[in-house]
Amino acid sequence: MRVCEEGEESSSERRYVVCRNAEQARRDRAVRSEIVAKLRQQLVRGEKQLVGNRGYRRYLRKAVQEHFDGVWALRTNAALTATDV
Repeated sequence: MRVCEEGEESSSERRYVVCRNAEQARRDRAVRSEIVAKLRQQLVRGEKQLVGNRGYRRYLRKAVQEHFDGVWALRTNAALTATDV
């Protein structure tokens, strides 16, 4: 058995709760759509340097990002149900 140092968690005590918020998902979709539209306009004008921008690069993989709209994970070691967390 491994003893944890102060402020440290053992992997057996740690768990993750995946959360989804439908309202945040709608906002995420709207923001992404607006950014993608602006990027398309800039690309049409020949401003291709944006593709190298790390902040915008994730929008080039739009389908992957849609999967995570309104989703986040919480890490906890509390002895609570997922709903209570």
